[in-house]
Amino acid sequence: MENLVAVIEDPYSHLRWVLVRVAMLAAVAASSPLFYHEMQLEFDNDSFSFGFVALLLCLVVGSVLFALALQYKNPITQEKWIRPSWRSNPFDFRQPVQVFHTAGWIFTVLGASVGAYTTFIGSRSLLCFFPLTIGIGLLVAVKLSQAIFRARFV
Repeated sequence: MENLVAVIEDPYSHLRWVLVRVAMLAAVAASSPLFYHEMQLEFDNDSFSFGFVALLLCLVVGSVLFALALQYKNPITQEKWIRPSWRSNPFDFRQPVQVFHTAGWIFTVLGASVGAYTTFIGSRSLLCFFPLTIGIGLLVAVKLSQAIFRARFV
């Protein structure tokens, strides 16, 4: 009911949050050369392992589900959670799924843009898999949370 009143009062509020999310993703994509060079400096001598990527994916999914389980019992979060949407406020910490949804897209776009930059400069580095894996893990966990905590969602 509270969300319905907010939409009636400001019919363009949903558009505002879409634009905020798109602006954040554009900023992340534009910063991909910086992230590539920072990651290259940090992981230059390390060997790449798809096993580590799989472990990272499982760790991210498990961590997010654990955090959401804690939020399920947290009295500060809202009684009902809104399903992840680009039209919802990504900074509403009373809706923890929105925060993880936004973070998932940020890391996914970062990984994809670092991958595109890596290809553009002719590097064979696979560093883009790390943020991409984190982003995909976050989005998978958000999707799983809708099934696991379905009683909490509107």
